[in-house]
Amino acid sequence: MNDRATLPPAAGGEPYAPLEPLVATLLRRGANLTRPGQPNTPFGPSPEGYIAVLDQRIDWDYVQSHFVIPPFIRYDAARDAIFDDANWTAVYGSSGRLAAR
Repeated sequence: MNDRATLPPAAGGEPYAPLEPLVATLLRRGANLTRPGQPNTPFGPSPEGYIAVLDQRIDWDYVQSHFVIPPFIRYDAARDAIFDDANWTAVYGSSGRLAAR
């Protein structure tokens, strides 16, 4: 039996919707946002699309064990980031965004 959650599609002008459940799970596990998002979402606009930035590394193994990951969502371990290539959104872990700059 597969009890992993399916991610929602982007809809209604919210391109970050597919990644919101991932971020919510990581926040419940103890991560914090290091960059404020918009009201009612951890995502905020940036030149590269909507992003959420966390203060901890992304536990990709945990994410994969709890969610069905569609092919347009990928994890880049070197950048410690989850990218939604279909909707131009991203989640950066503590070592990703800051280390890339």
